[in-house]
Amino acid sequence: MGDFNIHLNKASDPLNIAFLALIDTFGFTQSVHEPTHCGGNTLDLILSRGIEVSNLTISPVTSVISDHFLIKFDATLVCPPKIVSNISSTRHIGPATLTVLSEQLPEVLAPFTTAIGSVDNCTRNLNKTLSSLLDSVAPLTTKIKQPKRSTPWFTDDTRALKQACRKLQRKWCKSKSEALYLQWHQGVLEYKRALSTARAAYFSNLINSNKHNPRFLSDTVAKLTKKQPPPSCSPFTACEFQNFFCSKIDEIRLKISSVSPASAAEPAEHHTESQRVSALMNFDIICLDSLSKIVLASKPTTCLFDPLPGKLSKDLWPVLGPAVLNIVDLSLTTGTVPSSFKTAVVKPLLKKPHLDPGSLGNYRPVSNLPFFSKILEKVVYQQLSAHLADNNLFEPYQSAFRAFHSTETALAKVVNDLLLSLDSGSTSLLILLDLSAAFDTVDHRILMDRLENRFGISGVALSWLKSYLSDRTQCVSCNNTVSAFSDVKYGVPQGSVLGPLLFSLYIYPLGQIIRSHGINFHCYADDTQLYVPIKADNASQIRELEICLSSVTLSFDQHIKDITKTAFFHLRNIARIRSFLSMADAEILVHAFVSSRLDYCNVLLSGLPRTSTKSLQMVQNAAARMLTRSRRFDHITPVLASLHWLPVHVRSDFKVLLMTYKILNGLAPSYLSDLLNPYIPSRALRSQSAGLLSVPRVKKKSAGCRAFSYRAPFLWNNLPSDIRQAESVEAFKSKLKTHLYALTFN
Repeated sequence: MGDFNIHLNKASDPLNIAFLALIDTFGFTQSVHEPTHCGGNTLDLILSRGIEVSNLTISPVTSVISDHFLIKFDATLVCPPKIVSNISSTRHIGPATLTVLSEQLPEVLAPFTTAIGSVDNCTRNLNKTLSSLLDSVAPLTTKIKQPKRSTPWFTDDTRALKQACRKLQRKWCKSKSEALYLQWHQGVLEYKRALSTARAAYFSNLINSNKHNPRFLSDTVAKLTKKQPPPSCSPFTACEFQNFFCSKIDEIRLKISSVSPASAAEPAEHHTESQRVSALMNFDIICLDSLSKIVLASKPTTCLFDPLPGKLSKDLWPVLGPAVLNIVDLSLTTGTVPSSFKTAVVKPLLKKPHLDPGSLGNYRPVSNLPFFSKILEKVVYQQLSAHLADNNLFEPYQSAFRAFHSTETALAKVVNDLLLSLDSGSTSLLILLDLSAAFDTVDHRILMDRLENRFGISGVALSWLKSYLSDRTQCVSCNNTVSAFSDVKYGVPQGSVLGPLLFSLYIYPLGQIIRSHGINFHCYADDTQLYVPIKADNASQIRELEICLSSVTLSFDQHIKDITKTAFFHLRNIARIRSFLSMADAEILVHAFVSSRLDYCNVLLSGLPRTSTKSLQMVQNAAARMLTRSRRFDHITPVLASLHWLPVHVRSDFKVLLMTYKILNGLAPSYLSDLLNPYIPSRALRSQSAGLLSVPRVKKKSAGCRAFSYRAPFLWNNLPSDIRQAESVEAFKSKLKTHLYALTFN
């Protein structure tokens, strides 16, 4: 706050534009928009970040006092809420518990290793047996959790040093001896050093053991910087959430029926294409080794209805395996899903962190399912996906829920098409479609008909999927309360393994409908992008539309601003705790919160002018200085070289080349493979066997030269042949980085 001596009222002034861009980069908000000087200019500014400025008034004062105006405003500071005690139920599960369970389980589980009775009874009895055994070994206890300052790094050694310091302090207070004072002072210094070392060691171990868990790292940094927000407590009860989620689905389906009554009728999709699809009539039973691989690769999630916690189930898997395998195989052969596997605990989660928690519409219902239920789903998912892949039944332009597909590959394709359209002199019109409560409004009858007649699923396999979708129930858990159960008539559960795949099969005809009208499109889950090129003709309306859209140049300025702002926010937090982090630990945090954001979808930034990515380079430079503790005016190139960090524009080229390698080796979507063509010379040349790509002709450097179909072969052909012929992705990445590092820093 103060006199910045910049005439902010002159919007076209280059200095003003640069200043506003700078403060926006660092997340500041400028609140003064009126003249603050007798000359009519806005010179005095209020910059705030994380503080609400309100009731701002600007009043002229006599020129005898000042030629600047008086500015008054209110600043709202949010006080942290009082932390209250809460009641929690816990079990003490330690190594001794694991040992006792391992000894008792073989005898208890013996009756469940053979297929006897229905899968429902078998699963119910197994859950009951496991729950009873766990209650006897590790009973559930209820405790009142008191709020306290957690200092887990405060060990017995540091406690002993602190006690020794207190003892010396008391002695000095009695005698006032200079020798005792020096001993006390030395003891305090020793205690502080030990405490700092213990804290650094604790968080170093925490960071290293969770370096692949960004959410945990984020919470850790928040604790270290004392910026962790209090746990958000929803103002709604579990019953209110339950009623809202159910009524919302009914209202949406009612609106759909009123617009198109025929859509609610029994569908009749008898397509000739299903006759060319090999039938999937049964799901194959699996062996214990295959099931073990699935279990050990799964996250140890836990549901309210799990007989054992997920982590404990994985630890005890050598003993539990045969009993669970019996249930899985029995379910697959009979085409029946156990009822206990079809009960979900719904947890309302805010769709985005900044949304108002006081609005029910801002919450998404996420289903938490039993651990063994997800294991069964993964077994079916593998076989169903293999059937769809073998028969080429996936929508080519659906980039969600598929291997080698991502938001980056989807955007690379869409932006490539838009840039080529711009290069040819056309303007593209892009329409974004977002389906409301898409997963929750899936009609089971339509889905089952589609699976049978369009995707060739029948027999026991179809019966299993019918059983999976039918008779599902759910309850809502919120604020330590649980609602009553309700039937799930529609939808596929969010948070399940099969839900996303079944949803993509449900909306499969959408792509065929759009394609039949000659419209370009791309889907990512329930989000669909439609885009068509527009050429100006005599129609004045289209010409006016083209003029309006001509300013859209796909420069990604706003995207770059958002990344810069977020990255600097995390960088400031890491800088606050850098003093007690080792170089390796600090680098882990920088890569988790800063580098990952610079690299996300950076394939789109390849070919942009350096001026466009300048702010991203500023972020990387600041991260390098903070990490190496370099001075502000030290030359940055040697610092980046010492860290082996490629500059931002080189990192985007690296991503383009990596994606190109994956395309040429069958590790990328077909829609990207179609963009690249091998170089075939008009006559026999040595270069025809060099693995080169054909570079298409383009007109504009700002458009066609940035398209992936041009940029990829252009960069690829400039690589040495030994890099292009690398045997694996890891070998290619290693050789490519060495090559680009040499070009950049030598």
